Amino acid sequence: MKSIISILSILGLAFNLSASWDFKDDFSRYKDGSDGSPAWETSSINWEVQNGSFANFDPIKSFAYPSKVQSGKKVTVEAKVTIESSLKADWKVAGVVIEQSSENYWHFAMVEAPENMQKKHFMELSEMLDGNWNAQSAETTKLTMVESLGGDFNWQLGKTYKMRLEMSAAGIKGEMTESDGTLCVRIVYKSNVRAVPYGRPGLDNGGFKTKFSNFSAKVEDIVPVEKKKEVFPPCMISGDKTIKDKATGFFRAGQKDGRWWIFTPQGEAFYVVGIDHVNYNANWCEKLGYAPMHKIVEKKYGNEEAWSKEILNRLKDWNFNSLTAGHSPSLRHKELPHTEFLNLGTDFAFSDTLVPKENWTGFTNVFNPKFQIYCEKKAKQICEAMKDDPWLIGYFIDNELDWFGKALKGDLRNWALGRPAEDPARQAAEKCDSEGFVRMLAEKYFSITTAAIRKYDPNHMILGCRFAGQAPANIWDICGRYCDIVTVNIYPRVDFETGDMSNAESMLNKYFESAKKPMMITEWSFPALDAVDSEGKPLPSVHGAGMRVDTQEQKTKCCELMQGKLFSLPYIVGSDYFMYADEPALGISSGFPEDSNYGVVNESDKPYELLTRMFAKLNSQVYRIHGGQMKLEKTVQAKTAPAFL
Repeated sequence: MKSIISILSILGLAFNLSASWDFKDDFSRYKDGSDGSPAWETSSINWEVQNGSFANFDPIKSFAYPSKVQSGKKVTVEAKVTIESSLKADWKVAGVVIEQSSENYWHFAMVEAPENMQKKHFMELSEMLDGNWNAQSAETTKLTMVESLGGDFNWQLGKTYKMRLEMSAAGIKGEMTESDGTLCVRIVYKSNVRAVPYGRPGLDNGGFKTKFSNFSAKVEDIVPVEKKKEVFPPCMISGDKTIKDKATGFFRAGQKDGRWWIFTPQGEAFYVVGIDHVNYNANWCEKLGYAPMHKIVEKKYGNEEAWSKEILNRLKDWNFNSLTAGHSPSLRHKELPHTEFLNLGTDFAFSDTLVPKENWTGFTNVFNPKFQIYCEKKAKQICEAMKDDPWLIGYFIDNELDWFGKALKGDLRNWALGRPAEDPARQAAEKCDSEGFVRMLAEKYFSITTAAIRKYDPNHMILGCRFAGQAPANIWDICGRYCDIVTVNIYPRVDFETGDMSNAESMLNKYFESAKKPMMITEWSFPALDAVDSEGKPLPSVHGAGMRVDTQEQKTKCCELMQGKLFSLPYIVGSDYFMYADEPALGISSGFPEDSNYGVVNESDKPYELLTRMFAKLNSQVYRIHGGQMKLEKTVQAKTAPAFL
């Protein structure tokens, strides 16, 4: 038998003959400050050993697993868990997990609600199934709850609890006891419908400073999991067949006859015509506690697959050719190429922020030595898996960082000067003036992020960081030097009577002259004040960017002028309209109260016919306009009637 196993090992075909896998760790064998490697694998840089415990202080959800852990159908994981403090005002969790993939796992966790819900403490045993959270309670995947003891248990900060999660063919069970063995919580679900069937044991935390100790896990009925290299379907996306360049197998940017283009994997000239946030889950509404449009489309289509088919047909009918920011992954690898968000600076700002985050922005401390480590870890997780995908246009590094700082302290240098004397950001700020500091910061930001991406994916374009309308004048050249395409979100004003957009065009010309790289406009829109929500009530359109107009007819006119202008500029290679669906009348959240008519469809999933018919015709002419074969006609004589209808 030994000789057979030896031969199989030589051939690389040996298999695990063990009936089970066991692992225990009291974290006493590591030096303080260690990340637990090589025994542990973590999804962020904020896991470290502290006095015989494994601590995590990630404001966003993060995981840790034993490095050589196996997956099985029968799994038990235990740990002592002490939550020391909260790190943010939003939802927070800490507990144990059994994970098949990032889209499929169970966790048993202590939860703290946001401040506007009185920071209530309770327990949850929840399932992520095919990317859908709380699938155990969803209509089509609802499991039978066998026992529910202590789900509303008011756990306490600073107190240590023993948490245990068990998976078997019968179902899933989560239990929590106090240090003296008193049972506090027991939640049990029976596996009577489709659920996550196997996984690997680990820890998860997000939003707390938490210490884990006395970890133990056992895996039985082991499921061999091979790390297969994903095989992507061929991408045969067409562009302008009359303008060609070298076929590289991936999207890339280049010039032909003085005009910039993106070239398809087959080498045909391509112009990105996209809509942001084409998403099955739609816009969340904090005041309602759900996404109203999602409920409507879920009932209308029955499932996400049926929704995806309809949406792809719509986008093609309207001659949109790309999936841009915020789209549902279920739309990928079928009809249209896509972009990917990395959020490198945005997410590291949860760990060390130079300018505090408000809603989704802020500015990360790029001078922290851990920033480079974080970027490489995240690029390895995301970019390495996508490097061979011919459908991927490229990566956005971030979105709308606070390059100008914020009020109170003002510019980025002033924020850095307010940090402790030993902080590398302050030390850098003391060496130069404001302009010199922001240039130094930009050099560090773009060099670190782009190097990490290209280390794990040399094939795809880097699509800038989506500047929020403007950026300091002395950093556009740095962005252009490191990125393949420079991206910016703009919400210009249009002179409705004359169609004049000279201010916006002049601004974009200056950006291009400095960056010397092609550009994509990754957000733009013109909300109208005559829209209604799914209940027929007026949509306020008070919050959010963009020039307001009175009617859908006027909105269509403005969109026609804007889209046509972007198509005509020789250095613009993409236009992403913001966005697919209207926002909820009650706003998205207290911190992000947008409630506007941005959509090409309303909250009831009904297209705005005037707008979509205009896009269908104008988008079909993108290659003639951008190639210079068709000049845009002036339409100033019509204040309310779109020119292309």
